[in-house]
Amino acid sequence: MALTLNAFEPFKESESNSELVSQSLYGVMVAEYGEWIPTHIIEADFSKYNIFNIVNEENQNLEKTILIEKVEELRNTNNYDSWVWVGLAE
Repeated sequence: MALTLNAFEPFKESESNSELVSQSLYGVMVAEYGEWIPTHIIEADFSKYNIFNIVNEENQNLEKTILIEKVEELRNTNNYDSWVWVGLAE
C-alpha cells in the first residue's frame, strides 16, 4: 500500500513528535536487511516507501517473520508506537 499523509495522523497527534512535526518531518521505521531503521522523511519522499503489512501470513519469508517479531519490542522500548512502519517501494 502506498504511503500517504493520512498514515501519519497518529504520528502528528503524539506530543512526543511535536518537534519533528513543526519541522515538517515524519518518522518512519524502514525495513532494511532484516532490521528496522528509524528514519525522518519529508512529504516529497512518500513515493519511495510502501506501508509494511505487519500481519503474519501463511508462507511468508523468514525475514518478514523476524521483522514482525521485532515490531512489538521496538514499540514497547523506544517510543516508536506512532511511527509508520514501511518498506522501500520497488
